[in-house]
Amino acid sequence: MSYSRPTVHGHEALSEHVSSRFAPDNLTLANLDEFLPGFGFGKTTWYEKVRSGEAPQPVKVTAKRVAWVKSEVLEYRARLIAARTEGGL
Repeated sequence: MSYSRPTVHGHEALSEHVSSRFAPDNLTLANLDEFLPGFGFGKTTWYEKVRSGEAPQPVKVTAKRVAWVKSEVLEYRARLIAARTEGGL
C-alpha cells in the first residue's frame, strides 16, 4: 500500500502547505542511504563522525534500525560547507 499526498479540491499548493506544516524537516527521519551519498564519504567515516560527536546522533527506530533527524543532517552539511568557505576544516 503506497501513500499519495491528498489534495484539497485540486489545490496542490494548499496540500503542500498543510503537509509541510505537519511534517517539517525537524520531525522527518531519514535513513543513512537517503542522505549519505550527498556527503562524499562512506558509512564507516559517517559512524566515526557520529561516535566522535561531530555528526548528529541517530534516533533508534526499532531494535535493529536507526535514522537521523533530517534537519540535523542538513544543518551538519551546512556547517561543513560554511567551514570550507571560512577556510577551516
